[in-house]
Amino acid sequence: MSNKRLQIYLRTHRLEWGLSQTDLGQLLGVPKDTISKYERGARMPNVSVVLTAQLIFGTVARQQFPAMHRRIENSLIERVINLEQRLGHKKDARTRKKLELLEGISLRLYRLDREQS
Repeated sequence: MSNKRLQIYLRTHRLEWGLSQTDLGQLLGVPKDTISKYERGARMPNVSVVLTAQLIFGTVARQQFPAMHRRIENSLIERVINLEQRLGHKKDARTRKKLELLEGISLRLYRLDREQS
């Protein structure tokens, strides 16, 4: 996600809910001046802060970071296919378990894609 998109996300949601930078900082567990730095693009938050913001504002990663999420999905699909091909000829219990996981990943990605359509 670009700094600009994150700046807009935090500021827009903060203002929408009537939160000051101090308020949001308290909820995120960071100082007020750190919120100011996030909103100015002078600093990027860590994963913990981003996940906490998602919980606070009721968003999900796919909504908050659509382009990044799509790139990750596409890359994961390629890796799933490659691993399926590598495992495909084996029939042992461990391989079946791995293939079950890969099928679950594929189904989740398919459902996410259908929800977006």
